[in-house]
Amino acid sequence: MFRLCNIAVILVIFSSCKLLVTFEELSVTTNVPGQRRYLNEEYLCLDFSITPDHESVKRQLKLECENKTISYSPVWDGAKLYIKENPSWKLGKQYKVTLDGSLRMEDGRYYTHSLSEIFYYGEKNNDLTLDLYTPVSGRIIEASEKLHFEFNKPVNISSFQETFTLSPYCTTSMIFSTDKKKVDIQAADGWGINTIYTWQISELLADDGYYLVPSMDGRFFTNAYTELPQVERICAFDKDVYNPLPFGIDGKIQQGSNRLGIIFSKPMDSFSVKNAVSITPAIKGYLQQDPADPKRFVYIPQEFYDVGIRYKLTIASSARDTEGLSFQDTVTAFFSPQNGYLEIKKLIVESGSNIYTKTTFSDIDTINNFTVDRTAPYTVKFSLQFSTALESSEIANMVNKIKVEVHFPATSNSADLTSVDWNVAAPDTVTLVYKNFTLASSSSDFKVYSLKITGGKSGVVDGRGGYMEDDICVYFNML
Repeated sequence: MFRLCNIAVILVIFSSCKLLVTFEELSVTTNVPGQRRYLNEEYLCLDFSITPDHESVKRQLKLECENKTISYSPVWDGAKLYIKENPSWKLGKQYKVTLDGSLRMEDGRYYTHSLSEIFYYGEKNNDLTLDLYTPVSGRIIEASEKLHFEFNKPVNISSFQETFTLSPYCTTSMIFSTDKKKVDIQAADGWGINTIYTWQISELLADDGYYLVPSMDGRFFTNAYTELPQVERICAFDKDVYNPLPFGIDGKIQQGSNRLGIIFSKPMDSFSVKNAVSITPAIKGYLQQDPADPKRFVYIPQEFYDVGIRYKLTIASSARDTEGLSFQDTVTAFFSPQNGYLEIKKLIVESGSNIYTKTTFSDIDTINNFTVDRTAPYTVKFSLQFSTALESSEIANMVNKIKVEVHFPATSNSADLTSVDWNVAAPDTVTLVYKNFTLASSSSDFKVYSLKITGGKSGVVDGRGGYMEDDICVYFNML
């Protein structure tokens, strides 16, 4: 039992002209026994040998939990004071009660006193403790190594997830054993190199409600590397393979042909590179790492590059190598797609033995007095040779994009399309055959038809992103 220092107190009371001297001692005992004291009752009891003034005790009494003053609820029973933390004690926590200073008794006497006791709330030998931690604090660990914690009793999983902190922060995964006494922690993308990490567990709860006392902390180091990754080449790659070609990307990249490729100086982290690489204006596609060489990447477009657009390739400094090192600076490169606008290189107009060839074009052209074979049904064949091969899938659309129409007079017959021809031997040429033209009777008579080839993205296209910049219209006076 704890006992106050013996202090002789002389009380002089004047009553009926008599002098009264007392040597009665004040002692205060508690219900916290032992060397390392544990309280396992609802209240901490302070038992005064002399009944004190309640307000005097209230002014001097202080209750602390881990060096922080806390509020308490007092209950008096004669000379005994019962207190407990508001709203309740915390299992396993360390508390300190102090009563220090001048204290007034109910009968007016004063005592100088000093009381200070430290105790733990809960049952002895039932504390939550961290029994094992690896790696040893201050050790260098590998990027994929796990932090391992072992406790003497099951921990509350939610509490551990909330109270475990790591600095600098990184995304981690936590794996708990079935008995919830062991926890493994691993960095999702590996521990960053050249880094000192510190961890702390504070206010951790066990399943039975006990707190981890005191808070635990530690630190560990990761390997140091100094060689930063760089972009060695931005170049064209062969279609469907990861072989770089001996030229850059400007004017060499097109879906279905060469692909945009990036070669780094070191093996790279695929996820960080994919997030760091962008193309503007945006084009739908994805970046793919060479499975045989983690230094190489190619960009696979899922739509056509736009003709006439200057694209910007950006590799942000957030791209990391497999050791976690990032670029020092952002890298940029500019390029235009491989193919320019689709053009008409040659127009051949045939009717019987009559042939007309045209190799230069403007938006509007005129062919005067083209002689049509006078044998019914007055057939004319139009052969258009383009600047690049046409994909077979696009030929069916030619019917709506290349048309022969009546221009003047409106009473002339509308020519009928009889066939559209294309073959792999001459993939850059399409031939359309029309019949039933109304013919002029002389050079002074006019039966004018127009051959219109629609340009733009919705017009004639090559099937690989190429299209004519503008419409082309050729007028014929059919003799």
